[in-house]
Amino acid sequence: ARLRDLHAHLRLGALPAFVPADLFFMAGEGNRHPKHVAYFLPEDEGVKHSPFKKTCYFANTHRGLVGALGLPLAREILDLGRPLPVDVAGFGVLPVLGVHAHEAGHFVHREGGGFKALNAADRWASVTLQEVAADTFALVALADVLAPAAGHPAEEAVAYHLAECLRYVDRGLGLFPDGDGMYLQLSYLVSLGALELVPGGEGTPPRLCGDPEVVLAGFRSLARVLADTLLAGDVERSLALYRDFGPAGQARHLAPLVAHLSTRPGASLEYLQEPAGAVSSAVALAS
Repeated sequence: ARLRDLHAHLRLGALPAFVPADLFFMAGEGNRHPKHVAYFLPEDEGVKHSPFKKTCYFANTHRGLVGALGLPLAREILDLGRPLPVDVAGFGVLPVLGVHAHEAGHFVHREGGGFKALNAADRWASVTLQEVAADTFALVALADVLAPAAGHPAEEAVAYHLAECLRYVDRGLGLFPDGDGMYLQLSYLVSLGALELVPGGEGTPPRLCGDPEVVLAGFRSLARVLADTLLAGDVERSLALYRDFGPAGQARHLAPLVAHLSTRPGASLEYLQEPAGAVSSAVALAS
């Protein structure tokens, strides 16, 4: 119902099963430096069109990433006119709801729309914009529906999502479609005036300043733009959106922010091996 209020042609498809759990043990690719907070099965194993789909979401991994990486970045750079949580516990269930909303965002569509033509024209731009759409519809759902139902005001949902944007942009540009997509969202908001990027001085970081209600209005605007470009199958206008606001575009809306992030040491989560017989596990930040 909220999607139809946002745009009359938007629809929500059938969603996979969503299974939140704490990650207890992982070997192989995920050992020491996890690349994901979720696995999409059986798609991640190469089965693309199975009628049975399940998302396994690692809640403790995500909490670790938000608390150790995203929230400190937000407390350094983000100014929404009100205090941010001192630790990840202050976000409550927002990380879980946010990932679930992102999953739902990938199933928002318009009848008759699709990405085949855009994939053929520019695969990277297509996947990046699909991540932008999933994030954008996720935040609208989170702020307008899910967060209030769980006792969180919309402004907390906005703060959580912007912290995630900063965390993903900090991973680097041109490496992951979701990171480039987070850049595009911030770039669109700055260009629209929903956020103001204030360059830092010597020894002080740049600041992203805004009012949560205005930021949320900016995301609703982006959602409608995506509904009429990406989800409508309009290749030229979709590519124009990517060129205008993506990291490869000519307009460098976030140059001071990217320059500041590039001076920071890289950081990731490590899973520490406990002695045999231990019943608990630990997560530490490595730089």
